[in-house]
Amino acid sequence: MKEQGKKEESAVLKFFYKAAELLYEKMPKIGHKKLEEEYRILEPSENTENVLRRHFVSKMGLCLLLLTAGICFAAVLHLKSIRSGVLEEGNRIRRNETLEGDIMAEFTVTVGEETLENFEVVVEEKALSSEEIREILPDFYRALEEELLGENVSADEINKPLVLSETVEGYPFFVSYEIGNREVLSRDGEPKQEAPPEGTLTEIIALITYGDYGEEYVIPLMVYPPEDTKTALAEAIREYLEQNSKETEEEEYFYLPSEWEGMKVTWTEQKKEKGLVVLGLVAGACIAVYFGKDREVSKRMEERKQEMEEDYPEIISKLTLFIGAGMSVRGAWKKIAMDYRTKKEKGGEKRYAYEEMLFTVYELERGIEEVAAYGHFSRRCGVQRYVKMVALLEQNAKMGSRGLLSSLQRESKDAFEERKSRAERKGEEAGTKLLVPMFMMLIIVMAVIMVPAMTTMG
Repeated sequence: MKEQGKKEESAVLKFFYKAAELLYEKMPKIGHKKLEEEYRILEPSENTENVLRRHFVSKMGLCLLLLTAGICFAAVLHLKSIRSGVLEEGNRIRRNETLEGDIMAEFTVTVGEETLENFEVVVEEKALSSEEIREILPDFYRALEEELLGENVSADEINKPLVLSETVEGYPFFVSYEIGNREVLSRDGEPKQEAPPEGTLTEIIALITYGDYGEEYVIPLMVYPPEDTKTALAEAIREYLEQNSKETEEEEYFYLPSEWEGMKVTWTEQKKEKGLVVLGLVAGACIAVYFGKDREVSKRMEERKQEMEEDYPEIISKLTLFIGAGMSVRGAWKKIAMDYRTKKEKGGEKRYAYEEMLFTVYELERGIEEVAAYGHFSRRCGVQRYVKMVALLEQNAKMGSRGLLSSLQRESKDAFEERKSRAERKGEEAGTKLLVPMFMMLIIVMAVIMVPAMTTMG
């Protein structure tokens, strides 16, 4: 089963990689020069064009896979949002069965030339009989979170709709509200136009109940007229809906008005569109993958440089040892490279500096002149220490071996001294990085010691 799953996964990836290859052939080769140079250094024994092709096909294939998956997911969410609407035939809503909860939906309401955005309609669930209420009452728990003021500045200046929260999941209370003066506040807590400009003092009584438990909390309010005509229109429609809902609560459908004061009313349900969010996230992921792959190459270049600098003292030491034992420069070079190849074939790790030396051996075997091969090695490495080493070897090839051994010994000594200095610098950097957590630990220890002491003294 696992093998079959891997084959299917491989087939899917192959499809996107094929598409990426076609895209790679068509797209202009802009901005590839830097990558081409880096890969020529990182993979000297491979065809640079092939390596570059694999790099782009890999990252573009992943981007295409992400993009396709994201589009499919966004389409599913979009279709789901369309089908999950509650509005049927333009102006009717099917009530929920008992205990399924009320229906809350947002609409864009067009009444003549007026348009109300984010108009919230609550359609209550089918009412229970008294017997049914008595049966479910012991298991009936509701939660509440009150945000009464809403957008109002204070209780002394109410000119915007109040928020009358009834339940919040996780708490066993149910809260209902009694409006003190219905002439200035609607049942839903919206100020009415009838409220005098100088304001009217009224109150809201919150009835908090839980089983046999009940408590009243009186909240005084200074109510002013609403700020705009849209609020008044919304208030009037809401009151109509409340009244109509009560009168038809046992019917299967709840009908929204199709006409208001002689004007046609259009109801457009406002659905939460998640597909665009998903597409945005997928686009961001594709960009991250596309440019992240290029950053990986730059990171490999930096790691290569550090690795080659770490291996330099060992390489120069081996050269000095073999040449001091009587071997020629070419023989010593080949000995080091072949020993590395044998070790790697037995499971040893790949090392960039030794790979470059091995590549130089292959160049020498193909008939390239020794001085030219060493020069190629120096340019491929791009590290100053290796440039200096090659300069010594080229001098030996041109002017003879006089003084070469002593020069290599000095270079070997300098290389090990530099390695020691580098190790000390890394230790200092590590110590600096540890200062912050150590300081935080000191603060915690001091707090643990001083807080109980100060409490005891108090």
